[in-house]
Amino acid sequence: MNLIKDLQKSLMQALPAIRLSLSQPAHSDGLWYLTVQRAPHPVIVSWLETDNCFGIVSSADGDAAAPHETVTNVDTARARIEELVRSGATTRRHLPALEGIRQAAGLSQTALAHRMGVSQPTLANMERRMKTGDIRLSTLINMLYAAGGDMTVKIGDTVLNVLSVAPESETATHA
Repeated sequence: MNLIKDLQKSLMQALPAIRLSLSQPAHSDGLWYLTVQRAPHPVIVSWLETDNCFGIVSSADGDAAAPHETVTNVDTARARIEELVRSGATTRRHLPALEGIRQAAGLSQTALAHRMGVSQPTLANMERRMKTGDIRLSTLINMLYAAGGDMTVKIGDTVLNVLSVAPESETATHA
């Protein structure tokens, strides 16, 4: 079953006036691309059969190899693409919310700010800026370290461990 072809067919029915073009990968394990032409920027959908999810991007700096949004089924992808086409909106990179990281660690802003070596208002400002994707990677890593989190990066089949922090209870030695 080729889900991107199913998506293309569904979009052709839903948006008959919009031009669509489907690009097949050169190799069977490569990315498929579906370009939905609309002004001012096209909506580009990437799909990798082995991942079974759709990447969506529509912005001036859009790179289909680095989608801003991902969805896992044809109906959700079709609905989001229709919304982008009809509204003319663009996608934005979605980074994990700092507030969610802090809450997952069970920490208050004051407690996490203390661990990071910043004030609580500074941390509140970081959390607010993160909602727009405006934060440095070093700040995210600092927060993850202070919260006891991990960070991995996946490139193809290679997974790189960027940050790994064992909870204090696991690192403590017992005499």
